[in-house]
Amino acid sequence: MNLKPTGVIWAGPVYNIGGYGNVSRNYIKGLVRIGVSVRIFNLDRVDLEIGKDNIKFLDSLSNTYVGTRPVLIVHSLPPHFDIVKIPKVYKRIGCTIFETNRIPKVWVKPCNRMDEIWVPSHFNLKTFSDSGVKKEKIKVIPYAVDTNIFNPKIKPLPLLSLKKFKFLYVFNYSYRKAPEILLEAYLKEFKKDEDVCLMLKSINTDYPNLKFNKNHIKKIITKIRGSGNNLPQVHLIDSPSSIDELASLYKAIDCYISVDRANGWGMPCMEAMAVGKPAATVNWSGSTEFMKKNNSFLISPKRLVAVDKKTSKMLPIYSGQKWADIDINSLRKLLRYIYQNKDKRIEIARNGYNTIVNNFSIEAIAQITASQLGFSRIKIYNKFLYFMNSLFDIKHKGLKRLFLRLYRQVEIKV
Repeated sequence: MNLKPTGVIWAGPVYNIGGYGNVSRNYIKGLVRIGVSVRIFNLDRVDLEIGKDNIKFLDSLSNTYVGTRPVLIVHSLPPHFDIVKIPKVYKRIGCTIFETNRIPKVWVKPCNRMDEIWVPSHFNLKTFSDSGVKKEKIKVIPYAVDTNIFNPKIKPLPLLSLKKFKFLYVFNYSYRKAPEILLEAYLKEFKKDEDVCLMLKSINTDYPNLKFNKNHIKKIITKIRGSGNNLPQVHLIDSPSSIDELASLYKAIDCYISVDRANGWGMPCMEAMAVGKPAATVNWSGSTEFMKKNNSFLISPKRLVAVDKKTSKMLPIYSGQKWADIDINSLRKLLRYIYQNKDKRIEIARNGYNTIVNNFSIEAIAQITASQLGFSRIKIYNKFLYFMNSLFDIKHKGLKRLFLRLYRQVEIKV
């Protein structure tokens, strides 16, 4: 008898405001919406910025009954795949990502010990398999965006003190994110009397020793333009924002731009596109899965270069890796083109929105995920799963045992 899985145990940074946490929540929401029983196992801190609704939703999944054949999905870096010890699972899946042209050597063995490895892009399918992960284990399961939060109907964040046209870049500061390159291109291309502003939102959570602040910007400006007064407007946001506030920020801008030297996926680009805004990114790495010539502004890299020594020393996982080298002059031309061509911005925004809503919504990705997990007949018994979860509130132990026995008989037949 070909038995099917009965639920999912999702282990990851589910309460985290960062990229991994955002991705975890969207996968989980999708599975729950189509009737898969999910229990969470939190691997990181709790960030209140994710919002009360998200926290309440996740809390409700901490004790879910997932049947006798659950799939264990560990969403983390591969060296941490073994951190969750749960015996007798249907399958063990590692869900991960990497940005550069190859993965760290120490990742290969833990990946190959899992039954499957989920990556979001065909870029990662190639980089993981080229690095030694068995290709048959790798499955491409794209990331999703929550269109209940990120959509064109939300209200824009009031930005009354800023100039009319607004570029935005949201990043967790590191050398890989390269805000200095964007700032340099912008400062060289635009002048004070132009009605344009570059907004930089630095999250500053992943690397406590690296802070992108006003002093950092002043040093860059002095280096590039000296102490001259003919500078275009630059606005830094370095205070925490809730997810709803971030969505409203996207709504208030004219173009989102990312200059990551290497991009695992590009969630802010996807979120901005879902809000109906045009987005630009480097035409290399993970974001190429959903950002194409017809729906995005693409920055062509000059070439791939070795990751700098400072980054490799601070983060050894990047040692021996390569990422994109971005040409300042090409970036300047693109910024100017975006600023001057409203019709093209509207076309790109429309195509980008349609791409995300039709192919990368939580519901669309949930169907791909459920199919990969083998939940082809989930609708037959999802009502039993919800019923079983309510049994945890039953205090009569004999009655609970009876219902458990009846449920398992149904479970075996599915």
